[in-house]
Amino acid sequence: MKFLLILIAFLGASFNGLMAQEQDHSNTVSLSGTRHNNRCELQWQSPEGSTTSSFIIERSFDGRNFTELGRQRANAKGNNYIFSDSIAHMGKILYRLQLVDNDGHSSYCSTIVLSAGGMVTSVTVFPNPALDLLSIQVNDLQLLGTQARLLDMNGKLAASVQLGKVIETIDMSKLTAGIYFVHLENGEQVKVLKASR
Repeated sequence: MKFLLILIAFLGASFNGLMAQEQDHSNTVSLSGTRHNNRCELQWQSPEGSTTSSFIIERSFDGRNFTELGRQRANAKGNNYIFSDSIAHMGKILYRLQLVDNDGHSSYCSTIVLSAGGMVTSVTVFPNPALDLLSIQVNDLQLLGTQARLLDMNGKLAASVQLGKVIETIDMSKLTAGIYFVHLENGEQVKVLKASR
């Protein structure tokens, strides 16, 4: 029995260590982009000492089904990265990066949306990092009446709010510090940092 308890404690510590690696992993990169006619250019930066081994660039038109466009190997010294996508599409285009770590673990950075006018988001979240209340400002009025879900790094629901008016709030005061994602019904997600006191 004692051996079994030690084994469970060891496995639990190992699992928690892996989860911590994943949490630190996705916080190292922020994706941005510009769109000019039929060409979208994505930019991101990886800091020196990052454990990311490669980036997988993905694209979607509906926010649900993503297609891999290409891969770039990471530079251990940290670097600025650029990826160009030539595509004739009149509507919004969603992009995201899958970050693959040296040990094979992966996570995603925030999804961005590019329209004919450049980078847009359906909502604006503030303050970010947040301590107590997180405000969600609806920029795309088609989202009114839908639900925004706040998920933690493991995909577990931490909070949700019905987007009934242009600005809604989520109480984050009882949540632990770390990285969260606001998921919208149109497939977009926005990364939010919960600050510690």
